Amino acid sequence: MRKHAVKILVLCFVLGITTQASAKQLLSFHGVLDLQAESLDVNVEVSPDETIRGSFRKASDGVYDLKVDLDHVKVMNYDLSTEIQSRIEFRDTNIYSSEMIVGRIWSNYSVVDLKPVKELSGTFKIGNNHLVLNDVSFGALNTSGYIDLQAPHKLDVGINVNFMEMEDFLKFWMNTENYSSSGQVAGVIKATGTVDRLNLRGNLKSFDGRIKDMNYDSLALNIEGVYPDFQIDKSSNLSRVDGMSFSFDGPIDFADRKGFKRQLKNLNISPLVKESASQKKWTIKRHKESGADSAELKYFMRKEGSIGSQNEEEAALFGIERVLEF
Repeated sequence: MRKHAVKILVLCFVLGITTQASAKQLLSFHGVLDLQAESLDVNVEVSPDETIRGSFRKASDGVYDLKVDLDHVKVMNYDLSTEIQSRIEFRDTNIYSSEMIVGRIWSNYSVVDLKPVKELSGTFKIGNNHLVLNDVSFGALNTSGYIDLQAPHKLDVGINVNFMEMEDFLKFWMNTENYSSSGQVAGVIKATGTVDRLNLRGNLKSFDGRIKDMNYDSLALNIEGVYPDFQIDKSSNLSRVDGMSFSFDGPIDFADRKGFKRQLKNLNISPLVKESASQKKWTIKRHKESGADSAELKYFMRKEGSIGSQNEEEAALFGIERVLEF
């Protein structure tokens, strides 16, 4: 028997499944551990409606197969059902370093909130107390980086968001809130620091979407901070379907879910101004859905000494133009 192989993997498996429950929840499980055959079968009842079944088998010398079935298990407020499989290989590197574990992971029949998603796939390795993730993807998320397995568990992980549904994205951040929304989110999230002090930096974009009663053409969100306290950068902006475009910035606390709407109202909001060589322009448009009539209010400021003016030293001009169409 490979030294400590079963002990290590059983410990990792038990730690993994117990994290699905809260710290106050007591899980009951039963199973069979065969040290001679190097195999494990275990069933865990998280709740009457949530079950986890796992099996661990030796495939050949130093190679093991792991299978975990999740049946309607609640993960971060999501209902997850999936069959996860992994092939794990123990490799001896050299006399100066410890044993390394390399593996491939994939899933079948994955369903999140009763909707099918892109299956889990990727590779990983464990060595020198580091877990390294190589192009591990599930659903709309793709992850690469490392996590230190020793306290304080340092990490450096990059997450690519590949057109994730806005509703699912907001549910992930707001946890218990269910915001009516549409559209998709794409971008990059960088996670560094330690598990108990997680620094996140996100650069995200969304187009032709809606969050509750607010429709928008485009949304750019640049945010950074130590979870759950973040600072939205001034480069963040939103363009609405009625023609209003503005940038916004300020602090936001994702732990204060009840006061989230109030926090949004307290953000610094500045209208975006179009600028050319001769003038600055800001246009507000509104369109009624019931008809083709519209109203347009245009503000513009001609720069001092603008090209083509009759007097190159004339003062800056400010004007207002109204347009009505019926």
